[in-house]
Amino acid sequence: MTNSSPTRLKAAIVGCGKVASTHALAYQTLPNSELIAVCDVASDRAQAFADKLSVNAYTDLAEMLKREKVDVLSVCTQHTQHPAAVEAAAAAGVHVISEKPLAIDLESCDRAITAARAAGIKLGVISQRRWYEPVLRM
Repeated sequence: MTNSSPTRLKAAIVGCGKVASTHALAYQTLPNSELIAVCDVASDRAQAFADKLSVNAYTDLAEMLKREKVDVLSVCTQHTQHPAAVEAAAAAGVHVISEKPLAIDLESCDRAITAARAAGIKLGVISQRRWYEPVLRM
């Protein structure tokens, strides 16, 4: 007999600022995901966010990815930090959904995309307004 229940993806968030709450709510609401950890360079912010969500807190992304069994990482850090987070996740074999922009310049975008391709992970970038009429016209 095969298990017909869907796989629950273990999710983590790096960057515990304003937009991280939206990602956390999505992971907690979706039936096929489970938020297990958060990370932020500011330990007080990471711990407060983790306490609110009843998950583990980290200040070091590489450590979080090593200790937790993360399937997907939401990158909610400052824009300049997105490529490095993608590279860390790729090195750990973790899929990534990044807030926009992926990077602040083409070279950094290429670096993140190359890391994802080399690791065979999926990399997506948030574009929540893609169906807005002005965006479609552009």
